[in-house]
Amino acid sequence: MDSPIWAMLSAAERSAVGGLIQQDHRIAAVARVREAFRAESRPGLYETLDVVAERYLELGPTDRVISDPAAEPGDTHGES
Repeated sequence: MDSPIWAMLSAAERSAVGGLIQQDHRIAAVARVREAFRAESRPGLYETLDVVAERYLELGPTDRVISDPAAEPGDTHGES
């Protein structure tokens, strides 16, 4: 990834952000990137969104099904 913002993050922060992205927690990933910097050197929101979006594309989509953990097999959610 060719981003000065990404390059400035520690390996631990990059790993944590990557984990959030893989879990589809992109807003949390944006927050994590921004919080890794001191207030006076914190990247802007749009710059950070671009970094997270680029990393999301690099990691690729996950092949997982998102389901409702509260749903029971055969549950029609109140439909009759």
